[in-house]
Amino acid sequence: MVRDEKMSRGEVPRSSLFHVGQFFEESFKKYREEGVIFIASSGDKGSRINLWDMRTRDLLKDRWKEFEGCIFCSGTLAPISGFTDTIGLEDYAEKSFILSIKKENIRAYITKGISTSGMTLSREMSERYAEAIGNFLDMRKNSAIFCSSYRILETLMLNGLEDSLRDRGIKSFVEHRGMSGDESRRMLEDFKGAKSSCLIANAQGRFAEGADFPGEELEAIFIAGIPFERMTLKTKLYIEYFMNLYGREKGRYYAYTVPAMRRVSQSMGRALRSFDDKATIVCGDERYSKPQFFNLLPDYFKSNVKMCRFDQPLL
Repeated sequence: MVRDEKMSRGEVPRSSLFHVGQFFEESFKKYREEGVIFIASSGDKGSRINLWDMRTRDLLKDRWKEFEGCIFCSGTLAPISGFTDTIGLEDYAEKSFILSIKKENIRAYITKGISTSGMTLSREMSERYAEAIGNFLDMRKNSAIFCSSYRILETLMLNGLEDSLRDRGIKSFVEHRGMSGDESRRMLEDFKGAKSSCLIANAQGRFAEGADFPGEELEAIFIAGIPFERMTLKTKLYIEYFMNLYGREKGRYYAYTVPAMRRVSQSMGRALRSFDDKATIVCGDERYSKPQFFNLLPDYFKSNVKMCRFDQPLL
């Protein structure tokens, strides 16, 4: 009725009440459906109910048959079997291509002695990260530090990272929670226009996934930790649902490990936009050397990687 009335007056037929009604109508249809969850939360801005439908495979598997053919192309689809499983694609052919980058243009490291594993990052570990990142910053290139979460970013800034940047006279551009689109665009432009500066951002955010830094705009990347989803109720239910679908080991791998490593690949790719680009890439967490993580890293990184301690200068 609200929408009809607005249309009769030549107004845009927006109606918050209509959207609330749609939400409840959809909720009643999906209530108790396997793979659909409702999560209630409350905070300073009031209460919220979220409907989350996790049934990607079931919802999409018949859709692909409606097309004559589909091409899926991305630099971060690996493992392809995991991608096709989770979207319900059964009849397909796959082809992988190695990114053509000059071997001498890539310097790749996995750092031993540091890790963001655990619920909290101790002061001692934060100081180790500050030392490792300090050695990284001594290269004096336009750099980015992609942290596994805002929590890790904020902890590192408070426990030595800010001092490392200040002591070296390096201008820093720091992403913060709730940053608006306009604010992030301005910061991105300022960073690209600066020399020997450092972008510090969340590996699960817009700078790590959606920004391009060709040429000398970005030549060094340090990834602090592995960007797993925070273990909220939503994450736990998602993992549980995938375990029921694919089995315990494969379900957790698809729901938790693969998405995190895709974010790592996305972060690495920010500096490599053409054949001639050069980059030093540091995976700042000793867990990257474990096969379940290492095997999901890009080929250009794996074929050039060296192990180093957190307190060693990068050669």
